[in-house]
Amino acid sequence: MSAIGRLIFDLNGALFRTESVTVPSVQSSFTDYGLPAPSRDSILPLIGTPLDNLRSWAHERSPEELAAGLFAEIERRELGLIATYGHSYVGVQDILTGLRSVGYQIALCTNGPTEYVRRVVESQNLIRFLNT
Repeated sequence: MSAIGRLIFDLNGALFRTESVTVPSVQSSFTDYGLPAPSRDSILPLIGTPLDNLRSWAHERSPEELAAGLFAEIERRELGLIATYGHSYVGVQDILTGLRSVGYQIALCTNGPTEYVRRVVESQNLIRFLNT
């Protein structure tokens, strides 16, 4: 079947519930560094923005000597939680299946780091829908 068109989806916030891994990663990292855990509401506006925004935000909320390690820990935990706590939005698999079945090509658009994207796509079984 030839493609009738290409649909491009944002990964974070459209297909993948990024908050399912970002919020607990940030909160637990802050706590383990002896800092108050930021509220969910303060973390959510950072989702979907460039990673440097999260880095700056974490830096502003931590002592200088902890900032780099704290951000590295947030990233490490986020990657580790993708396979166990990460979730696609309800219905994503069915919607993508339907779109592919009628001939649409599916592509992703994201500003996420390569390893993050790879882990999300693999853990959520999205690779089968994508045209590379």
